[in-house]
Amino acid sequence: GAAGVQGLPGSPSGGPAIRGAVSESEFLAQHRAGIMQELQDPAKREAFMGLMQAETGSQGPEAQRAWAETTIDRWAARGESVERGIASNYFGNNPRYRQPSQAMRDQYPALMDRIGKGSALYPGATGNASDQPGNYVLSGHRRRGEVAGEINKEGFIYEPHPRDRAF
Repeated sequence: GAAGVQGLPGSPSGGPAIRGAVSESEFLAQHRAGIMQELQDPAKREAFMGLMQAETGSQGPEAQRAWAETTIDRWAARGESVERGIASNYFGNNPRYRQPSQAMRDQYPALMDRIGKGSALYPGATGNASDQPGNYVLSGHRRRGEVAGEINKEGFIYEPHPRDRAF
């Protein structure tokens, strides 16, 4: 540890630890708990899978995971319910529902279990964006330095508004 300070057992890099502090994954699991509970409802689960299909259907499982993590973190940070989050104008003109593929249905339980335990491909990101002809949303976030990472042309964003930050 720095200046002779010894870290508590389990603290990262042997640095000092704060008693009672929680890990990032513990924080995210707690932060997401209400939304995760809502998603146990079959109708809300189906609506969420349909939105995930509409937003990331062909971009692969890692993009779907990042999208689900950032979307759940945004809704939790804003105090939104699943229904309100889906109905919001955040997703622009994109359809709010597409029939989930069998592959998405098959991977959904393990994906949501992982997310419920606090996984985070892009910790602190609460948004997603892509570029479409005539609508270069992701490019704007790139110029402002707000992109946490990208997977298959989908960007995951650090939202600029304080209420949208998970931590």
